[in-house]
Amino acid sequence: MKTSIIIFVIIAGAVITNSAQAQDLKENSAINWQGYAQVRGSSDLDTSYNFSLNRLKFWVAGAHDFGRGQFIWHVKVLYSSKQGKYPALLDGYLGYKINNWQVLVGQQIPDFSLQRAQPDFLIPENSRTRTVASLVPGSTSAARDLGIQIKRSFSNQKGHLSVGVFNGTGANKITFAGNHYLLTSRLVYKIVDKPWYINLGASFMHRGFENQQFIPITLDPAELTGNDTRYAFEAETGNQHWQFQAEYISARINDQNTYGGYIHGQRLLANKHLIFINLEDYHNDWQNSHHQYYTLGYSYHFAGDIAKITIDNRLVNNLSEKKLSNLLIVQFQYMFNKSFKSKYHD
Repeated sequence: MKTSIIIFVIIAGAVITNSAQAQDLKENSAINWQGYAQVRGSSDLDTSYNFSLNRLKFWVAGAHDFGRGQFIWHVKVLYSSKQGKYPALLDGYLGYKINNWQVLVGQQIPDFSLQRAQPDFLIPENSRTRTVASLVPGSTSAARDLGIQIKRSFSNQKGHLSVGVFNGTGANKITFAGNHYLLTSRLVYKIVDKPWYINLGASFMHRGFENQQFIPITLDPAELTGNDTRYAFEAETGNQHWQFQAEYISARINDQNTYGGYIHGQRLLANKHLIFINLEDYHNDWQNSHHQYYTLGYSYHFAGDIAKITIDNRLVNNLSEKKLSNLLIVQFQYMFNKSFKSKYHD
């Protein structure tokens, strides 16, 4: 916790003291920083009304020539008014890039799932789908883990292949034991480029664990021991104005299955109006439950992507209990560094 606070103060201080120079930074500069804030209000349109600082993130990243490649580094911290230990260290890794190869060592996001690889400041919805939020590795610790990850990018931006070996216990937990491990892999390939691009992909992970919680799936703080195998399939297509994507993820923890999928579509108008819809189906054998989610939303982008306001409404159909519920969210997002558009994972 003390380390996270110190890092948070250092980055915040750097942002303040260097804000006058922000306009001179370029994306290929040796050192860059970025940050953003998300403030939201939410309601079930009945008895629940809430206002919160959803996220306040800062990060610094650098790339330095060495030999035929580059050393890279990345540090990111998060503050939120949600229940939890904040400020929190999200990313802290070193790496090396040469030609189409990249190796990252440290705390990072295991490469698994299409939507999880999309930063939350870029995804249209105010919240990730239930399937992705619950079933990606490290769902209890901001999807991070400690380990090493190797990525091979294909030529002409055709996709990539990644493999990773991680601690398997989540973020900010330095524990090394033979009965704790996480193995991941993801393959993405662009089969068509124009007029509509088409990307197809698949992810796989396997984990051995002992005395570990899986609250997003089990909804129970009890600690489990055993094996965890998950796989995912993804598809994405679009052009300058339209975009569609779909995923299916399955998780088998010991002898119980949880699985779900979604279809997302969006239409961009005049480079500032975005309309989107998301349909999702989610099954959980741990709770013997079946939910469907229907999300419709709109966002307005100010000055490019520097700021945006998003409103979306998610209708939840609990098929197991035959109940309907509603969640309306209005969120304002502001990016602090106007001259740097980051493509780092979030």
